[in-house]
Amino acid sequence: MVLNFVKRLLRPAPRLGFFDVFDAAQLRPLVERHGVPWPTAVAALKAARTEAARPGDVVRRVVESRLDLRTAFPLGFTPLGRAGLLEWLLTHGHAEYGLTATDALRFTAEQALDPSDGFADAYRWQPAWQAAVPDALTPAGWPKLLAWLAHTAGPAGPWLQRVPPPAFPTAAARGVNVLGHFGYPSGLQEEAEQYVRALRHAGYAVARRDIPDTYRPAARGTERYDDLEVYPVTLVKIGAAELLDLQYARAGLHPRAGVYRVACWSWELANFPLGPIAHAGLADEVWTPSEFAADAVRRAWPGQRVTAMLPGASVPAVPAFARSHFGLDPGRFVVGFAFDMGSSGERKNPLGLLRAFRRAFPADEPVSLIIKASRAEANPTLWDALQAAAAADRRVVLVNRVMPRDEAVALLAACDCYCSLHRAEGFGYTLAEAMLLGKPTIATGYSGNLDFMTPETSHLVRYTLVKVGPGQPPYDPDAEWAEPDEGHAAELLRRVYADPEAARQMGARAAVHARGVFSVEAAAARMAGFWPVLLARRASEGSKSR
Repeated sequence: MVLNFVKRLLRPAPRLGFFDVFDAAQLRPLVERHGVPWPTAVAALKAARTEAARPGDVVRRVVESRLDLRTAFPLGFTPLGRAGLLEWLLTHGHAEYGLTATDALRFTAEQALDPSDGFADAYRWQPAWQAAVPDALTPAGWPKLLAWLAHTAGPAGPWLQRVPPPAFPTAAARGVNVLGHFGYPSGLQEEAEQYVRALRHAGYAVARRDIPDTYRPAARGTERYDDLEVYPVTLVKIGAAELLDLQYARAGLHPRAGVYRVACWSWELANFPLGPIAHAGLADEVWTPSEFAADAVRRAWPGQRVTAMLPGASVPAVPAFARSHFGLDPGRFVVGFAFDMGSSGERKNPLGLLRAFRRAFPADEPVSLIIKASRAEANPTLWDALQAAAAADRRVVLVNRVMPRDEAVALLAACDCYCSLHRAEGFGYTLAEAMLLGKPTIATGYSGNLDFMTPETSHLVRYTLVKVGPGQPPYDPDAEWAEPDEGHAAELLRRVYADPEAARQMGARAAVHARGVFSVEAAAARMAGFWPVLLARRASEGSKSR
């Protein structure tokens, strides 16, 4: 009895407002209230202490993808709000995201084991904190952050002002911030990655910040994209319809004063809408991936500085996927096409391609067409129509899933010909990738792909301009896009099939041309040559976030 009394005297006093996930007296009632057996909780905490991997990252991606969740639990990474966030995860995590109690507990424990007890992580995702203490992740700024939190975060004892600092990041002498959809497999993701690749090749450090789209459990492994806006110039790579000024809140980032920002807009039509311009108050200038898109912005925004900055493009070493992996017969001539249904399926026009294919090959010849979609659920009507059309022709293979990068490139490599009967493209990444792989490439001879596709290196399909019509957001019904000539497309498909040697030569010319245009050296030279101009403009004109 005396020994127990001494132990109680020597035990540290409870820290006001502090939730200790390793304190059984605090944690056990919480988890058992949610039906989590205590041995399960103990095992999860032990694993978090002993394992080098960070399995809690699956929970991190949930929090990062939910602006409402970050708003509701601004202190959720820290001892001041950890219990509330854990309660939410245990209540909603499984039903909404398939998270287990072990996932939630390991994430909570990992934050507790963080050297700064989760406060540095929380700072990276709370714009209000960044605005209040811009230099928080510096030796001088860390005490200011803790003092500010002591006044604003609710009841907390003196322990709060003694929270250990994190390992402070150091900024390079020359660097660029890049905001983009790094966790969203798409052309936008690839453009952002290519910006980073070219900038690094040109000798610039890059601070990368993800603009979360939705929760994607396997989108990027454990790689982190939570850098702050630390450099004097920022590139924001988004689709124009996403509205630039709203992206900072989605990214959990406060626009730092004095940063010169470039809206790197992707847009596909010759008619540019006024909405993105009205919400581009942070933009000091605009880049687009093609002259076609640049001209559209110039017409809609007279007086704004607009530059067509052709991005780089690359394909990884092609892994060994057999054609059978994709449901293809190894002995057939294969025409391929890949698109994202979330990027306007009607604009990508897969039904037009299917019709042109059947017109080119009306008999039962040894040919196949594979159409690979991502996120078909974004347009169930079009997907149902594609499935119905494909069911009438056993040569047509449909695939609907988001593939890892290497598998998607392997699918392109498995094709003998790539064909896009798009109605408009801001750039056309899969066309560039097919050319890099040496594939004879057929595409509508209209819009952004003409910046790199020529009659000498590809087959360009004739078209007429037509009204977009109603029901095609984000496009104005009175805007125009191309209606490709399906008869001409069928002729070109037939020509590639009938003359394999000419097709091989066309593909070889395409590969040489594409490597010259899209190499990291060429992309780095384009960016490096432009960078002194940006810095001079920032110095002479300032930025819109002073």
